[in-house]
Amino acid sequence: MKIRVRIPDNIALQYFHKGDVARYIDDILLWGMETGMDIEHYTTYPEYEGHRIVRQWAVFTVEADFAFMFSLKWGALNHKRKKDNVA
Repeated sequence: MKIRVRIPDNIALQYFHKGDVARYIDDILLWGMETGMDIEHYTTYPEYEGHRIVRQWAVFTVEADFAFMFSLKWGALNHKRKKDNVA
């Protein structure tokens, strides 16, 4: 199951943010290893309004059995939902 996590603005919207975003993703992956979950990083993508990046998302693949616990921990949203339906 693909689940997306919003990368916090203080990490994602910095001018030089690549290392901070990678550390944030690594924190999620390490948490998955510690809890015995099979989690993989799928992709990272920005969300634009006009020509400006307003938020950034990281998408992870998570086993369906652990999707609820992952979503609770990381405030995640299902990736398959349409943009208009996402809070």
